Amino acid sequence: MEHSRADRDELILSDKCPFMYHDTPQWRKMGKGGDDEKAYYFNIWNSLSPLQQVVLAQHATDIIRSSKKRLTFTSQIKATQTYGLVESAMSLGFSALILLCGAPLAFITRPLDVFYMVVWFGAVYSGLCWANVAFLIAHVMGVGKFMRMLGDRQGAGWSTINWLNINMFNRKQKIIHHAREAFCSEMPDFEPATTAGDLHTKRRKIQFNVDVARSILLMCSIIYERDVSFVQRAASGAISRPSLGDNDNPSEPNEGILFLLKSEEYMYRQAYLWDLRFVSIADFRKLTGPFAGAFYDYEKVGPDENPFIVVVMKGTSPDCFAEWIMDCACKFESSGDFLATGLAHSGFYNTLFPSKSCDAHVLPYMRIVETIKMIASKAAQHTLQKYGKAKKTNLYVGGHSLGAGIAQLLYARFLESPDDLGDQVVLRDAYVFGTPRACDSKLATRVDFNMNKPINQGRQLWRVANRAQSPIIGDIVTRVPPGFADKREVRRGFQEGSYFAYAAIGTRVDLTPNARGPPFYNIRHAPVGHNIEVYKKADEAENEFASCRESSKYIFPRDIVQLSMWVITNLVPILHDHFPASYMDSLNKIQAKTAYGKIKKIKSVSEDKAAGLNYKGNQPSLLSNVPSATPGRDK
Repeated sequence: MEHSRADRDELILSDKCPFMYHDTPQWRKMGKGGDDEKAYYFNIWNSLSPLQQVVLAQHATDIIRSSKKRLTFTSQIKATQTYGLVESAMSLGFSALILLCGAPLAFITRPLDVFYMVVWFGAVYSGLCWANVAFLIAHVMGVGKFMRMLGDRQGAGWSTINWLNINMFNRKQKIIHHAREAFCSEMPDFEPATTAGDLHTKRRKIQFNVDVARSILLMCSIIYERDVSFVQRAASGAISRPSLGDNDNPSEPNEGILFLLKSEEYMYRQAYLWDLRFVSIADFRKLTGPFAGAFYDYEKVGPDENPFIVVVMKGTSPDCFAEWIMDCACKFESSGDFLATGLAHSGFYNTLFPSKSCDAHVLPYMRIVETIKMIASKAAQHTLQKYGKAKKTNLYVGGHSLGAGIAQLLYARFLESPDDLGDQVVLRDAYVFGTPRACDSKLATRVDFNMNKPINQGRQLWRVANRAQSPIIGDIVTRVPPGFADKREVRRGFQEGSYFAYAAIGTRVDLTPNARGPPFYNIRHAPVGHNIEVYKKADEAENEFASCRESSKYIFPRDIVQLSMWVITNLVPILHDHFPASYMDSLNKIQAKTAYGKIKKIKSVSEDKAAGLNYKGNQPSLLSNVPSATPGRDK
């Protein structure tokens, strides 16, 4: 990742830092694919912890083994985007045929459901067909290469999803540091009231932590930067040891491991900046599609803190048509085999829990659970040796867009079957952003039932929706698939299998940064009998966030990247509100309780001037002496 000059100097001056920026003269002197570059990645490999090496080696082995099935001509045909679209459409058509066979008079008895299927799915798959043609033409014309070149030159090297604010990852160590207080905290212990005076003080409190939300959003955003070209090359790498990853001391990394390490170098580097560890866990169905990763720490926790893991899911990349198909494959599929009851979004559910008839080599959910338990076991051993007590590990879940849909179902499984995690893991909250609906009313009710168990009091799935540029509709992804069963009162009125029964789960948090006044958020569908506290760290320098937010804005676009984002912001605000950077700006503006129970007020530039801070243009004077550098991904 490219950061501010201050961040870069900190890395360059550190003797322990194994990373190098790819736009530096030192990197350019290396021969591409030569011995110097190989030695550089070997150095990164050696800097990883034994646990990271084991997980990375196991992930590479899974990729290589599954790639053997892709070598046949039939598998290569199935891997094309056109085949994926046709397969998805045929699956939907077959489901509709079964429905009509079971209810031949559905046109009369269930006219609204038939209307939904014809209109909604017809519009979706018609749009996908045109999009498929557009993607094929763009591939022939080399648009993908042009977009990557444009991102390198004008977008600070970031992928398209992070173009809205190329400074998004600049100087965010404080956010992660502030979130540690919550990440490492004990699970709230709610005790019943014993006297009349305790009735109010013992009322259960649920905390929406702004620092945790921003930290998880940053993690969800950085995993978009995985270089899938290296993942595909890792899939064709040779397996030096078939059992690689089965022990704690893997041998010298093979070609597949090194390619996978290259694809995720920026995530490892960002974790290094945040004083965290990162591991990639599992790919979902396709190597170029979404995958699961985890940021964790148990080595730097204090005597009164707990280790923690944050499992995050990659969302939809605008240039990946396979992920578009996953998003739009919103026909219902039975979810009783893993979630006990109900129906789920087929694209999300099959991604996390492939069916028995699927030729998947690895069950992604099992890989996620195995990795969580492996990290928790190491954390317990470490804290036992260091503090004389084996501490349990807090588990958080996060996702954005497509990743948010998958994360919802993962969290629902953890609530349904807590024994999967073992006794060394404590399930905490989930923070999901730009979340589409993922299940029907029956499964949503089951999730609510599990959430309301006494053991789960204090846990919450926060479904964050952004309403920055479009205050009425907001992030359009949070409105699809169309459904009317979000509220319990209306769920009984829908027939089983009706697509109108699509429901959202969790507690909704609407971000309203352009509201007339504070607190710039609105929490809906809060659990009855609970106090919801919106909290962030007391000593946070919010004027710094305000100045950074204002300095990142521009009056007139200076290049093609800014022009494209200006067009989206002003002409398609419902898409603007879906970008991670837009969510970050909205979260920065929230006014919330601090450690001292007060409401913090964000200072404006005019207030800072009145306080004696001098500004030159939009830049504060305290940053004017720092050498500038364009923050972003390596060019």
